[in-house]
Amino acid sequence: MRNTLIRDQKGFSLVEMAIAMIVIGVLLVPALHGYSLFLQDQRRDETVTAVTTATQAIGNFRSIYGRYPCPARPDAVLGDADYGMESRAGDQCVDAGDIVIVASNKALPNQDVAIGALPFRQLNLPHELIYDGENNQLTYAVTEMMTDDTTFANDMGGITVLDVDDNQLTTNPDSAHFIVISHSENNVGAISREGANVGDCATQAPVLERENCDRADAVFRAGAVGDAFDDITSFSVTDGIEQWQLSAANAQDIHLRRSTSFAIGPNTTDDTSSFATAEVALSVVDDATILVEDSTVVSDTGAVKSDSLCTTGGTNCFRPDLIAGQTADESLTCDGNPAGPYLIGIRNGTPVCTDEVDFSCPTGEYVTGFDSSGNLICDTEPPIACPDQVLTTTCGPARNVTSFFNGGTYYGYAFSGECHRIRELDDDDIDDIVDDYDPTDPNFYDPGGGFDQAMQEIRDEIDIYNNEIRTTEDCAATGTNALIRDTFRCENGAWNTTPVRVTEKLENTEDFSGFGPLYTGGYHPAEAPGVSYNSSSPMAVDPNNTNNQRDCWCREDYRLVTTGCGGGLAGQRFRIDRHICPQTQHSWQRVYPDSGSYNTGFCGCAESTSDEQMTCAAYYGYSGNGISGYVDFTRTVSCGTGSPVTTDSGHDDSACFCPDRNDTYRTEACPFGTTNNFTYNGTNYSGVENIYRTEWSCPTGPAPAPVSGIGDAGSYGAETLVHNEPCVCNSSLTQAYHEDCPAGYQGAGIDWELPYNCTTSSFDPPSDANKVSEDCSKCIWQAGTPRSPGETFSYGAEYEVGDVCPACSGTGSCYEVVGTNEFEIWDGCYCAGQ
Repeated sequence: MRNTLIRDQKGFSLVEMAIAMIVIGVLLVPALHGYSLFLQDQRRDETVTAVTTATQAIGNFRSIYGRYPCPARPDAVLGDADYGMESRAGDQCVDAGDIVIVASNKALPNQDVAIGALPFRQLNLPHELIYDGENNQLTYAVTEMMTDDTTFANDMGGITVLDVDDNQLTTNPDSAHFIVISHSENNVGAISREGANVGDCATQAPVLERENCDRADAVFRAGAVGDAFDDITSFSVTDGIEQWQLSAANAQDIHLRRSTSFAIGPNTTDDTSSFATAEVALSVVDDATILVEDSTVVSDTGAVKSDSLCTTGGTNCFRPDLIAGQTADESLTCDGNPAGPYLIGIRNGTPVCTDEVDFSCPTGEYVTGFDSSGNLICDTEPPIACPDQVLTTTCGPARNVTSFFNGGTYYGYAFSGECHRIRELDDDDIDDIVDDYDPTDPNFYDPGGGFDQAMQEIRDEIDIYNNEIRTTEDCAATGTNALIRDTFRCENGAWNTTPVRVTEKLENTEDFSGFGPLYTGGYHPAEAPGVSYNSSSPMAVDPNNTNNQRDCWCREDYRLVTTGCGGGLAGQRFRIDRHICPQTQHSWQRVYPDSGSYNTGFCGCAESTSDEQMTCAAYYGYSGNGISGYVDFTRTVSCGTGSPVTTDSGHDDSACFCPDRNDTYRTEACPFGTTNNFTYNGTNYSGVENIYRTEWSCPTGPAPAPVSGIGDAGSYGAETLVHNEPCVCNSSLTQAYHEDCPAGYQGAGIDWELPYNCTTSSFDPPSDANKVSEDCSKCIWQAGTPRSPGETFSYGAEYEVGDVCPACSGTGSCYEVVGTNEFEIWDGCYCAGQ
């Protein structure tokens, strides 16, 4: 008997459909509310993540460079050169763009606090993380003294942080280092991705949030998020200060913060002048030694002297002379007999000896090497060494290569490279130039004056050295001096003349001899040799010496490095660096001055008068976009007792004005299922029910209008409804509806395009009238492979060919009736659509 699939199809009445829609509506209301809360929480989580990540990145920056970064311009956008870059000149933050500089309430040598956006490029953050969950920029304020590593100190924070009850949140008043603020959900005081202010702080911000958005002072607020205060903040008060810092000018250099030496063992009352100091120095060009110096006697031996090395309790001591002793009595030996016993270790300060050390392979096998665990590698055939042979190196010269055994294989090294060495710089010549000038001369820092002349003399002196013919030297005498090392492999007694590894020296202190033949850590594959060194014009190739990995040649040069003096002083600090061969990487070492990181002989106070400008908004202490223009003023620097004193006078704010800005419009869409199309105020709208306008105005008259204070700043007023357009049923609206094939069928399924019914305000149910496609075929058992071709059987099998399958899958045996009690049987039958 064959099975028959019967489908009982019924529809729904309009009453049943109405009841179903009511039930669905009741269920959707709490669901939609819950979804709204979910999105709100998600945005808040994104904000907390952004604020936390920014705070951590600022702390990491401080731990590396010994200072905090200056703010970035909030009005800079993607594509601007200074987008995400700290606004900084010399050692000070600059009030460029919408950055404002305000005064702290705390008495500091420099009371300024800079307010702007996060300098995410200095912080190595992706720019997505400088925006909160509302897609606005984070505000960043920082004490300016703490943006300079020479003035950074834990007690130099100058930012006031209040709670919602106006209590200070810092133990020491007005002492926060920096603060990061998200203006959160209401956005008032925020700056958008496009660099525009969002909302008016004075009129639209809740009272508790105005400290965070007015940008008029160094007072901010932090607290629990609620209806009256939704800003999310993070601030720093104290932080550990690592004494070793990375140089911001050169990522290859580290220095001891504010120190040139460190004392070992003093307490707070001791005079450290008699204590030994430890200094890391180069004793020769290719060897680093730790020197231990006395205050009166300087030793150049590099010796570290100690009678014993002990644990902190003074027990478990080990005498260095056990290893370094000059006689058998004081040295660590096993009775001093070369024939044994043999020293194999040290335990509890005494030798561990054995009468026999056995390294052997089974009979008939040979030692061919050691694996990474120190176990012997044995082979039935000994490896075949290669004879000495002259091979061509990567750099061209031919070298005699001698084989050595390593890890079961014979290798050979060939070293090559040219070093073009420069004459040693005469420090006395540079000192003489410095001594020839008087930085206290009132005209010393004038344009073209003594300072400019002195710096030009130093540059000329360096140019003389850099343009001299250098001493050419083959650097391949040893692996210590070589630029390139080729590793050749011996294969069955013959050299493979193509190097199996080519490595290059990076820094002049590195030595190839400490690494295995195939070692790659820390090295780059050698590049093509490139342009040859030009001996007749030493600076012709790469005149600025910036080309990394020159590979086969290295040229020594000097360079002048300058930086600001800081502390309001005129002039520049300077040092002279030298690129020392052999090395292939662009790396410099300071060669002048001998001590200290810079020569400060050209730093001093210079009296001056200059005409300068600042934005009108900054002049009035205003942070919005309602004031434009610049204030002209005269800035005077006087020296007095030697420390610079800066005064401002003669401000002219007549060019300050309230700008003309466009009104803003907001629209509300038609309810679902309705639409319209109309033109309002020259703009075409579709599917819009209401149009709201927020007007821009200037208090002193039509824009542009004069400004004489914050009260004259322009602002956006209250939002008003300016147009309402009726919405009509959208009869062209449709909804795609899909059903999978029912059980026992297979295919793409059934699709409908349901029209919107303006009478019921809902989509029509699926019907033949709105059916788009139907792809469902009944699944039946298909014949497989005949069990015995041409033979019939008197019994059936599990399934009958052509029967309906309950599911469109599965395999088994099947049959077909061919006569009375006669069946043809197949194996490997399968269920599929007919």
